[in-house]
Amino acid sequence: MQQSTVNLKVCLRFNYNNIMGLLRLFLKRQILSAAFAITTVLAPLALKAQIQVNINLQPAWGPTEYDYVEYYYLPEYEVYYDVPRHQFVYFDAGRWMFGASLPSRYGAVNYYSTYKVVINEPRAYLGFKNHRHQYAGYKHGAHPQNMIRDSRSPKYAKRGESEPKHHASPSHRPSGRQPGGNKNHAPKGGGRKH
Repeated sequence: MQQSTVNLKVCLRFNYNNIMGLLRLFLKRQILSAAFAITTVLAPLALKAQIQVNINLQPAWGPTEYDYVEYYYLPEYEVYYDVPRHQFVYFDAGRWMFGASLPSRYGAVNYYSTYKVVINEPRAYLGFKNHRHQYAGYKHGAHPQNMIRDSRSPKYAKRGESEPKHHASPSHRPSGRQPGGNKNHAPKGGGRKH
């Protein structure tokens, strides 16, 4: 009888340890599954919140309907405006230059009437050859746009004004890159609305 009691205790202990081990494994998997589900649901919301921050950085002469903008490409002048950095990017003396304003050779630029193409990709100016060809028909005010300045939308109400300086002596910073220097770069969509 004593032998059967010992066997029963060993069996119960073995079953108890197995059951607890399986329970711990089950709970770990449930916690990991829940964490994955929460991350899957919340990550896009966090990304969306980060992207929509940029409205306040857009200049009053920017087109409406865009919650996020990295660059405007101005086909009429073949220059870019880097929205987050508030600077123009233009080609001069064999390389891309960066400045708070455009040089006087561009003349009096009416930023409100010239067409702006929204391009949301890093260093958009590296796609210059493609952009020049793709948006050649958007020169000379052929396609009117609604400007942020004229919008009645509440999302633009608390924006700070960001007007470019005209023909001031810009602080130039060369990039050392040629137009279209990245031959493998293809635009990821021009960002224009149809």
